[in-house]
Amino acid sequence: MSSSVYDALSIAYYIDSQDMGVRQQAAFLQRIYQEERECLMKPYQNNQRQFILDVSYWVDYLIDKVTFDKEYPAIKKDLQQLGMSFRVFDYEDEYADIDFFFIQLRLRIKYELTQGYTRIKLRTLLRHYGYKRRSKKIMMHISKCLNYFQLLPTKNGLICDIWDMSLDEMITLRTCR
Repeated sequence: MSSSVYDALSIAYYIDSQDMGVRQQAAFLQRIYQEERECLMKPYQNNQRQFILDVSYWVDYLIDKVTFDKEYPAIKKDLQQLGMSFRVFDYEDEYADIDFFFIQLRLRIKYELTQGYTRIKLRTLLRHYGYKRRSKKIMMHISKCLNYFQLLPTKNGLICDIWDMSLDEMITLRTCR
């Protein structure tokens, strides 16, 4: 996980999943920038133009991913011939999908769901990412994500610890702020 909550790619995934039109996208990006500027990556906190351009780039990429992916090897080869390289991005770690899940969840709770929370079973979350049972390592990562993305797990209106819950109990997740 990076040092900020939102990066351009994560927001682009959310926009793509919501099938937003251009005006909706612009209004959403404006709202994110106004309400949660401190949660953006450092380069975007004082540069709204760059923030919008980078998110737009990734939205375009997600819309036409097949074409972009076909061209990637040629671009990489050209850069190598010039003695240059570039970092793809930091989403290739073991739990990147789970990180994206929690980013998307935070965005949904804050900007889409009118009730301000969502519910999920721990078993459903684990199964979705290919896990059949909880291990200490995966639970530690989920706990880090909950803290990092400022999501409170509650049960019956009281803050709870996911370590103490059974896999089939419903967890209600809310944002801290």
